Amino acid sequence: MSKTSPLYMLADIGGTHARIASYDGKKMTPARIYKTSEYATATDLFSHFREDENLPKENLSVAIAAAGRLDRDNVWRIGNNKDWAIDIAAFAESRFPIVHICGDFEATAYGVAHMHRGDTIVLKEGEVKEFYTPRVVCGPGTGLGLAYAIPGKGETRIQHTYGGHFPACPQTEEQTLVMRLVKQLGKHNYTVSFEDIVSGRGLPVLHRAVCLMHGLPEEHDTSQGFILENKDNVSVRETLRLFFEFFGLFLQTAIITGDAYGGVYLDGGLIQFLVEKNLIDTSSMLHFMSHNSFPVIRDYLEATPVAVIDTPFIALQGLKSIVDEGKHKDV
Repeated sequence: MSKTSPLYMLADIGGTHARIASYDGKKMTPARIYKTSEYATATDLFSHFREDENLPKENLSVAIAAAGRLDRDNVWRIGNNKDWAIDIAAFAESRFPIVHICGDFEATAYGVAHMHRGDTIVLKEGEVKEFYTPRVVCGPGTGLGLAYAIPGKGETRIQHTYGGHFPACPQTEEQTLVMRLVKQLGKHNYTVSFEDIVSGRGLPVLHRAVCLMHGLPEEHDTSQGFILENKDNVSVRETLRLFFEFFGLFLQTAIITGDAYGGVYLDGGLIQFLVEKNLIDTSSMLHFMSHNSFPVIRDYLEATPVAVIDTPFIALQGLKSIVDEGKHKDV
């Protein structure tokens, strides 16, 4: 590679972890995974990665997919990590400017647009009747991300969203009660959203709500780790069932809102772990994905394919596609 060839650091930054790889326009290196809490600033993290990869200090650019949003002060704030932010001006001063920054699921949707057929685990085959039908790309990590991939004749357009901040819409008495308990336990005044339940941060709160609702002994350890490693515990089983019921309702909302019956593609750190541990309750999720909907809409929902993305670091692949296709621009 010549000294003048562009070199990129591509990063997928969530509420807990950052996944970073280098890319020289031809080959992307294996991603390294870092805990963002171990670095005071985003520039410290990228400086560490640059040293780990022994990258040059010149002609180095950054493309980032991150949870959260870009505020008016040109600082990208991570929604589920209030103590950590991406200051775009600080990157320019550090001599590796950010040339592209977007939502994490926005980049994932770009990756989905370039996936191969075998890159998914199919949960429901479905029946897509129109190639240009939009697709939903979503899933729980620390938060709950969502984007839409909208195929067209020339290219696929990506629609960014604010993820799982739709108000939660319970459909059973049990779901209504558990949502009230989640609000009570969360001790906040705003409306309970799907992200307050269907996410890494929401799962322990949901577990506590289930224990209160059924008069079950509340475990001393209400962490996500306890829940994911104790699937035979009765309160954990109930928690996971309700988690996937609400996830199904979220999918119904997302699909109808985006007229996105072309398929649902699931990704995110938590959903990938649940699949790996065989904890995904496909039946509950798919049932509530079309539960009690208007008959014509229900037919479309029941025909919508659902799959889990089964290729590593799909958001980084999406960033690579953005760079390759020249869709990035100086921030």
